[in-house]
This record gives sequence, structure tokens and C-alpha cells, in this order.
Amino acid sequence: MRLRRAEEIETLSYRTVVELNAESRLAPERRVAIIAGRPERAQRLAEERAGRADRRQLQRIARADRTDRPPAQPQERGVVADAR
Repeated sequence: MRLRRAEEIETLSYRTVVELNAESRLAPERRVAIIAGRPERAQRLAEERAGRADRRQLQRIARADRTDRPPAQPQERGVVADAR
């Protein structure tokens, strides 16, 4: 049993194995509804991943813009030379 679970996790990923096991413990009617919703859920997750990639790209561009600017110059204070 443990070997089979280890093989499943290695092949599918831990999260997928957990979701599949949770589905298999549901009442039959509920299981049918969950399985029927898989394509929609997969599409939603794919869109979320794409959105994250777009946000990361925008963040990289913003960081690159900040590094292109010259560093801020500290304001010089009026220093009076000692006249002695």
C-alpha cells in the first residue's frame, strides 16, 4: 500500500493524489459532479497560472526600470569651512 502511494505521488504529485483520494471517498452523486467539473477547474487553474506569469513579467520590467535610473544623489549640506 505504501509503495503504491509512493509511486502515485512520484508520478502524479502529492496534491493530485490527495485530490483523487478525496474524490473517491465522496458519495456517488457528488463524485459525478466533481468529475464533471474537472475540465472547467483545469481551465480556471490554467488561466490563473497564465495571470501569474503575466504579473511576474510586469514585475521584472518594473524592477529593470528602477535599476536603469541613476541612484539618487544625496543633498549636499551647506558646509562652512573653518576660517581660522
